[in-house]
Amino acid sequence: MGERNHHQGPPRHRHAGRRNERTQLLAVLLTDHPPQHALDLVPVAAAAAGHKLGFEPLHYLAEHQALLGLAAAEPAPSSPTRLPVQRGRRGSKPPEDLLLLGPAPRKIGSWPRPQLAGVLKAVGRALADAAGSAPPALPHWWLACQLALRGTIRRAEWKALWRSLGPDRPEYGARIERVGPLLAWREYLDQLVAEVGRRLSGAKRNPLLTELNVELAASLFNLQQSELAARVLQLAAEKYELSCADTEAGPVVTLAGALAPPPLSANDQRALAAMLALYGGEEGQPKSGLAERFPAQQHVIHWLFEAGRLVETQDGFVFTRVELDGYLTELATWGLPPGEIGVGDLRRRLGLKRRRAEALRGYLAARYGDAPEDGA
Repeated sequence: MGERNHHQGPPRHRHAGRRNERTQLLAVLLTDHPPQHALDLVPVAAAAAGHKLGFEPLHYLAEHQALLGLAAAEPAPSSPTRLPVQRGRRGSKPPEDLLLLGPAPRKIGSWPRPQLAGVLKAVGRALADAAGSAPPALPHWWLACQLALRGTIRRAEWKALWRSLGPDRPEYGARIERVGPLLAWREYLDQLVAEVGRRLSGAKRNPLLTELNVELAASLFNLQQSELAARVLQLAAEKYELSCADTEAGPVVTLAGALAPPPLSANDQRALAAMLALYGGEEGQPKSGLAERFPAQQHVIHWLFEAGRLVETQDGFVFTRVELDGYLTELATWGLPPGEIGVGDLRRRLGLKRRRAEALRGYLAARYGDAPEDGA
């Protein structure tokens, strides 16, 4: 498929004794004659005479006549760089271009063979999605490597990169999506959606998990950005043909069909009703109190918090989801950023006592405190 792998496993560094792994750089050698083994590359520029760059080939993309590899450069450039080089002694080979893209992941040389091969092949797919129909440029190579390794990057990183290279903003393909402050690769988003399906259709499903909102999806699937969680929910609803309601807090997906939760047993149903009856007052019941009161129903307690029916704040106060939804609906009418609302306003306008107001303030700050970021 236009690709050829020169190494069947992690790279074996010929000059490992004098290469510092912390300064290894992801690099691309643009060539139609890819070397099979590690070699030294000599920069063509007269100012760099006498300097050599060790280059370790990893994976050849024949379609682009480009060899992915690792370069050892001292000092390492502060930004991605295109560098004309020659092989071996200067003048013995025609010049070729070496793209130095930035620091390689630590210990990449010891990655398991399948992991390394998968990432290298993913760079080629990400490059095709980044460049679209245009010839890939240095920024596209950088973007492809970052997306193959991480799945997303901050748009501010991309903006800083192309501005450091020149005044023209490079375009990227439609499969690179703007998701809030991020650029996300559609292949990565599809992997996240598949993981949602696997987790929600497993044998140990949570019977109380009947719907997914942005906050819950971010927690369950370790999605750090709420915008990323919202996009994954939208794509999951499309893939699994689920109902998706748009709310002020983002999409809410109702789980049905193969992703519908199993029914509760009669004993668990009784325990659930008894636990929820403890809430609604000023203090409620801390999570530790539930564990002491219902020692034989720890699994139900876990289900309640995992499904977001009960929400524990950073200071240990527990709200029910119904309570929080009611507060958030009221706050939406105030015309203020939720993360900036103070304890005094919550006490005065919602009629809350200090303990509950402080806990609600902490919840709002944790969920909404980050300011939106501008980016390309």
